[in-house]
Amino acid sequence: MAKQKWDVVLPPYNVIEVGFRAGDQVVDWGHKMLRASEAYSKTKGEGTIIFILDTAGEFTHPDLADREIVALRKNFSTAQGLADVHGHGTHCAGIAAASDNNIGVIGIAPAANLAAVKVLNDQGSGTWSGIISGIRYVADLVLGGTFANHKKLISMSLGGSEGSPELLDAIRYAIGKQCFVLAAAGNAGNNAPVGYPGAYEEVITIGSIGKTENPSSFTSSGAAVDLAAPGEGVYSTHKNGTYALLSGTSMATPQVSGLCALVLGAHNVIKTQQILETFLEKNAKDIYLPGEDLLTGAGLPVITNYFKDPDPDPDPDPPVQREKRGVILPFAWEDTEAPVVKWRRLEEKKFESVFVKSITFRVTTREMTEAVHDRMKNLFEEYARNRHYIMPSLYDLQDVGEWVARFFRMLNTNIGEYTIEKITVKDDQERTILVEAASLVKRIAAARAPVAAFKILPI
Repeated sequence: MAKQKWDVVLPPYNVIEVGFRAGDQVVDWGHKMLRASEAYSKTKGEGTIIFILDTAGEFTHPDLADREIVALRKNFSTAQGLADVHGHGTHCAGIAAASDNNIGVIGIAPAANLAAVKVLNDQGSGTWSGIISGIRYVADLVLGGTFANHKKLISMSLGGSEGSPELLDAIRYAIGKQCFVLAAAGNAGNNAPVGYPGAYEEVITIGSIGKTENPSSFTSSGAAVDLAAPGEGVYSTHKNGTYALLSGTSMATPQVSGLCALVLGAHNVIKTQQILETFLEKNAKDIYLPGEDLLTGAGLPVITNYFKDPDPDPDPDPPVQREKRGVILPFAWEDTEAPVVKWRRLEEKKFESVFVKSITFRVTTREMTEAVHDRMKNLFEEYARNRHYIMPSLYDLQDVGEWVARFFRMLNTNIGEYTIEKITVKDDQERTILVEAASLVKRIAAARAPVAAFKILPI
């Protein structure tokens, strides 16, 4: 029998189970950072349904049971039962909408309804076909009775390294049916690209931060990241009626899903994904790097920022569609400001400093030149910071410059169409080397070691 190929596999993670006592309802640190309770005089998320596409096909946890719409349960995974054997989906659901009932924990939107759509099996694995079916199921639901006119939020704390045309079509279909779609950025690290479906421009994609509002070390990076939210040591519901602390962009995503339920509950004019995303980004608290950045996007969506104006613009101007064009972006740094990388050969113990004096990108883009300039500059400076290479014995300064450029290109594949035209590096001995595009494309002599011989160490 052929082995099943999974498009999505939840990574192993540590579960820290936490006991609780009746009467001791926890308001977790993320809840406080988003200032969720300050919305409750206006809304607790009434009129919204958060569909958790994950490992759970039912929410029987005492902190979730009264929030779930049982009739909407559905299983599109390979699991035989609806129970959340894994625990991941139950944890995400509690972050978004655990009840305000004096036990356990309170969710961001404690009056929002929940629906369990099981698209990952009991081991946390799933296929795009199952996830696509789950997305289209939510999109096609016609809500009636008590739930007529409720707004539908799809929250996906999952991701894979490659998407599919059918997945993107399903997301666009759901958005066209007035669903709101959110997904996690991924946990591959600050130099790794955003996973799918979060990598799609249409999705509201969430990165993770810690208590200092700095990006989590595990959160993935890219222009697709729209916002960031608490994702480290988050306390929430877990399988078998327990509570646990978990970390990941999986935890950050339902924080924002719950917050979206509050925003939608307070602003009935928001009917489309575009209006919601624009409103969220415009009013987010800027954190980390000034302006939008590749790890936290527009910043932290603090709920009080969304009550400053009566309502968002219900008919915003459509984004300007520009033709793709080539832009040359030359960057140069003074010695005191130059990005620094460290390197040594395998047999050596001491790392040498190499200063990047200049780098030139050729970018194919529809963006304004200023925006793409800032994005590429910030990305390269972040990449070069504390980058350490251990290289084979034959390698020299020329190779260092070449591989700084090569690894940057290899590790940042999701930021659009670009090439590195040239890079100039200088070492402590005042030697300066210029490496141009032809070398970057063609030069690895047969006698030199393959890429596998490298160790690249972000410290």
